Amino acid sequence: MSRREFVHRLYLTTLADKAYRRWIPGHIQNCVNGQNIALAHLLHEAAVLANFAGSGGRAYAVTDPGDVPSFGDTYAVMRVCCGVTVTRLPSILMLVMAYAIEAYTLLLARFAVLKAIGLAEPTGNIALLQPAVITLSTAHQFAFDGPARKSVEEGGLGYKGVGTSLEGMVNQAVQYNQEVGRKPNWEK
Repeated sequence: MSRREFVHRLYLTTLADKAYRRWIPGHIQNCVNGQNIALAHLLHEAAVLANFAGSGGRAYAVTDPGDVPSFGDTYAVMRVCCGVTVTRLPSILMLVMAYAIEAYTLLLARFAVLKAIGLAEPTGNIALLQPAVITLSTAHQFAFDGPARKSVEEGGLGYKGVGTSLEGMVNQAVQYNQEVGRKPNWEK
């Protein structure tokens, strides 16, 4: 399955459900608009081709201009553009459930007789609810693009972002609406 097919399937399953339950709306993570990534690649290529010694072989992080969006901003896009209802679940409830699912799964792995009597491991999304996922989802992820913003002569790329993650999310939501033949909420 290609990345495009995966993302499309993810949007179809998430947006078709019309109900989304999450516990991390206040958390932030640096997402980057695809336009900014493409721009950074082109700037890096130009710096390498111009034979600036500071650019070749270096890795750069790039970010969007402006504030870093929270997952709550993503959910707002889903609500406004696609009519999806996002229900906020208490984080402690999710953590307790994750430990219970992990304990149940470990119990099945330790005692094969439980599988023999018909007990099965969880499937679907519930199988992914493990303590490690809770830990990962509650970390605030930040990126710093200062080195990429430096001029090429200073060893940077001269990068300046042109689009935000929220703009990219809205564009994806509009594209989804076009593909499934529905109008966004603001056109109803």
